[in-house]
Amino acid sequence: MPKHRKISLVSKKSSIEEASDDYLFFWVEKNTKERLEELLRLKKKYWSWKLGSYPDEIEKVVFKRSLYAGE
Repeated sequence: MPKHRKISLVSKKSSIEEASDDYLFFWVEKNTKERLEELLRLKKKYWSWKLGSYPDEIEKVVFKRSLYAGE
């Protein structure tokens, strides 16, 4: 018995130039809040994958050096 899909599979074949344009237009259509929310979602997903969990705090690391170190 053939399997009946509720959602049809859709694919679009495009060149690299068309794909980059589609990607750009996707983000241009989003407002600033949606872009930042997606950025934060991706950061959390990446760090959760890399470290096992998203860090609660970010360590502050500062390196002080003289602008005239060569003198």
